[in-house]
Amino acid sequence: PGLVNDSWSGILALMDVVSRLKDIPDGRYTYRFLIFPETIGSCVLLDSKPEYIDTVDLAIFSEFVGWGRQWKALASTKPDGLAMKLSRLVAKRFDGLESGDLWDGFGNDERIFDFAGVPSMSVQMMECDEYHTSRDEPGRLEQENIDQAADIIFSICRMMEANATLAFKQRVPFQMSRFDLYANSVHRKQAFEYNRSILY
Repeated sequence: PGLVNDSWSGILALMDVVSRLKDIPDGRYTYRFLIFPETIGSCVLLDSKPEYIDTVDLAIFSEFVGWGRQWKALASTKPDGLAMKLSRLVAKRFDGLESGDLWDGFGNDERIFDFAGVPSMSVQMMECDEYHTSRDEPGRLEQENIDQAADIIFSICRMMEANATLAFKQRVPFQMSRFDLYANSVHRKQAFEYNRSILY
């Protein structure tokens, strides 16, 4: 069968992302662009280099982005996990992009990495009638879809770079009134509870 949407299209989008990553000044992360035969490549890599698993914070896969009818940002099934949080956030930034778990899509290398313990995502389109047929050919590629996939994936990378865990530098609560954050618990109950929830 043809292998253009499945998945030279994903490779094209990721190549675009790789070229954009140099525009992130002082990035906190390093990035690795992997191309290998579907699923068996992931299995061989992770089995032969198990130490690699502990060094990866997130794996993002891209396939079926040349054409289709529904954009998806799919993620590891842990509801409070990093990948699912990123999936939900990026879905809010792009019209027509739906968040879901890895079992809502075609499913390939992202499931292998996820099974091995690496939080994983996949950016793809669904409902490709040419899936696994000789009609999956270059003339159907739509450049705007490749660009959209690259925009989505790069946005995820930017979110990772901006991600932070805030922690107090002191052991006791700070004086909220000093920063005009104090709200009286009787007269401004809602504001009091909101500020308290952030503080604690």
